[in-house]
Amino acid sequence: MSGSAAVASAIATACSHLDSTNPVSIQEAIDHLDQYQNQVRIHLFRLLQKLANQSGESLDEALGQLAAQPDKVISESPEASILPHIGTYRDIVARIKGLVTEVSRKHAAEDVEKQVQEFEERLAEGHLTDAAYCCVRLVKMAGDAEEELAEREARQQQAAAAAGAEGGEGDAQAEEGEEGAAPRVTAESVALLQETAQRCGTQLREALDACCDEAVHVDPSGSCVVVRSALRGGATRVPDLFAALQVLGLQETYLKQMTDRLVDGVLQPMLAAPCRITQTPAAEPGAPASLAWQPEPPGSAPAPRSADRRASGGGTCDPEHCCQALLRLLAASLLEFDEGLMEVFGAPFWRAAADCYIACVARPFIASNPEDVEGCEAVVAAAADLEAMAESLNFTNGEEPYLAPAVESLARHALSNRQEKYLEQARQLLLGHGAGHVPGFQGAGHGSVHAGAEAPGWETVAAGQALQVDEEYYRRLAAGELQDWEAQDPPTGLRPEGPLLATGRYLITRRMQALAGLVEGLVQDACAGSRAVSRALLSAVSSIALMARALPPAGAAASPEQLASVPQLGLLTATDLTHLAGQLLLLSQAYGDALEGATGEPAVPPLLEEALELRAAARVVMREQLAHQYASLDDILAGLDRLRGVGSSDAKVGMRQRRVVQQLLHSLGRLGRSCTEVLPPEEGVAAAGAVLDHALGQLVAAVLGKGDMSHDECVELAALLGPLAEGAVDSWLGAAKAGGSELSGIPIDVVAAAITARSLQLRKLQCVLRVITSDSVGAIAEAWDRGDLAALAAPELEALLLAISEDSPARRALLEKLQ
Repeated sequence: MSGSAAVASAIATACSHLDSTNPVSIQEAIDHLDQYQNQVRIHLFRLLQKLANQSGESLDEALGQLAAQPDKVISESPEASILPHIGTYRDIVARIKGLVTEVSRKHAAEDVEKQVQEFEERLAEGHLTDAAYCCVRLVKMAGDAEEELAEREARQQQAAAAAGAEGGEGDAQAEEGEEGAAPRVTAESVALLQETAQRCGTQLREALDACCDEAVHVDPSGSCVVVRSALRGGATRVPDLFAALQVLGLQETYLKQMTDRLVDGVLQPMLAAPCRITQTPAAEPGAPASLAWQPEPPGSAPAPRSADRRASGGGTCDPEHCCQALLRLLAASLLEFDEGLMEVFGAPFWRAAADCYIACVARPFIASNPEDVEGCEAVVAAAADLEAMAESLNFTNGEEPYLAPAVESLARHALSNRQEKYLEQARQLLLGHGAGHVPGFQGAGHGSVHAGAEAPGWETVAAGQALQVDEEYYRRLAAGELQDWEAQDPPTGLRPEGPLLATGRYLITRRMQALAGLVEGLVQDACAGSRAVSRALLSAVSSIALMARALPPAGAAASPEQLASVPQLGLLTATDLTHLAGQLLLLSQAYGDALEGATGEPAVPPLLEEALELRAAARVVMREQLAHQYASLDDILAGLDRLRGVGSSDAKVGMRQRRVVQQLLHSLGRLGRSCTEVLPPEEGVAAAGAVLDHALGQLVAAVLGKGDMSHDECVELAALLGPLAEGAVDSWLGAAKAGGSELSGIPIDVVAAAITARSLQLRKLQCVLRVITSDSVGAIAEAWDRGDLAALAAPELEALLLAISEDSPARRALLEKLQ
């Protein structure tokens, strides 16, 4: 009542300035009082309206409790004067509630009626898209009204809680803010909107169902499908139907229903058995068009399988002709060649139709005729033509080809039995079965490979071509007689009439020789086959290369431990992989163009990639083999104890160290024999340099690490390490020298020089021994100036000088020169 108090205060203030004896002033005071009385009444009714709409502890509840117990009210109290008027108040409140509800209901009904009238008009006119928008608006109106009602109830609850906490002031202020306006949204109006939206949505869904059934009608009993683009007597067109479905978010659902109806009810029965089809075009645009099919009687000849298969003279149609007829019917009479509609409709339809074709046509034929290469190719070609037609009609939605690759994959899988034969034979060869092997490790004229047990599949044969070395060039090179132009543009050292691609002779296993021949035959077969056969066979090359990388260590008759402990086995594994890699490189060059023409895709890159993988695997095997040999040499070198016992007076220590050196030379000889027999010259020289660097490098480091060496110790070191410095290469090439004066066409002395040039630690050991056995510092200085100590770095020679010589002017001069 704070508003009434404000009005009374204003009137009282005005009246205080009036003259009580003036009639005009008295009349003004009466008018002010009437105005105040009217405003109080208006405000009272507004408060009654709000109290009627409020929940919880309100005036209505308080008056109800007072009227229920009149005998307990004191007659002289203000409550007693209220009792006669409670009934009137309740009648007023009830009337106010009824009027408010009626006003809200009428307003809501008017709004809903407008929307419903517009919806029904659009639906009756066949404008499904506009009707769909009306439904969307009704749903949105219902949702907005429900949300507004919930927000208003939440505000009322908050206001009631605030009024209870502040003793009524908050309630009065909230009432003033509302100004007594009737609520625009009520629970009844929300319910009316929801019911109307649901009813209109149901009507629209029924209309959409009827339109979809009318657009694509399948008669299973009559084996006929009827399609049309004008629906509901021509009032609705298919584009309007699709647009309405999109507005409602039902396009995917309804298109899938239509797709299932066409695939299950039309396409699958036509493809299940040979049939005749009858097409009835539309009499006018939008009119119905039909496609009927009649299965051929049992025992009829199936449609021919060839690259050019067409129905002729109303005879039996092949499956592709049936599919094309259905596609043309849908494009012309349902979608009217509208690219946008065909793209939308084709998104679900084409993939389902392609799957049906694969399940009913392609897969059964290929499974029944796996050896019929021409028939399988005809199926693949027919599938490609069918997909090309679907793409021209925009049914494929611009996506990557699906049907043709899937059918080609099926055909390739069916033709894989030829591929499997090659793969199985390759697997047997790699496992050492069927390669013409004999038990044991007997080499083919190249010695034996002993592993302490029989290991079938490791019989060796020679491969590669011997090099034809220009001996005159090497003689002039050693004598320093090369001309300046020869030094600037050096020749290869090989005679021009020799084979250009020769890498020297090496050993491989007989099974790898047979496998290389198998791969060559496979590639030749792929060049002569059809596209599907060629691709299937070419893909087998990758599988064979993978088996070659994986099977020899684990699949052959030797375990990984044997491969590591027996040098020949590990080396043969490396040469086998390298030989197969070289074979693939040669085949890629010899048959690359023919393979590309047969397969229809580049064939050289895959072969090159497999060759690189094989070479990488060979390098891994070689590193593992050398690592095992390093470990074996380390065990031997441990007996020298980093040369700590050299120079001691114990004769037994010196004898033991000499035996260690001889054992080391013997091990180098055994390993050198394996490498020179198995590896080609270049790889053998590289292996020799790596092994010598590993073994001799430890000895060089031990000598350089000594802080002070006496003359006797230098003499003993030279006597102990001299056989290694002078005889390591000879031991490595001992078996090769016993077999002749050349190695794979290269003179032995040239190979020895190459190994020495490759092994920096060998040359460094020779320099170290020359320094510690020199008669004077002057002789060392002369050797340094001549370049005879070039293998030693200046700090290394400086450390040796400080360790073996006393301070002198000659030493200081040489140290200054080194620094």
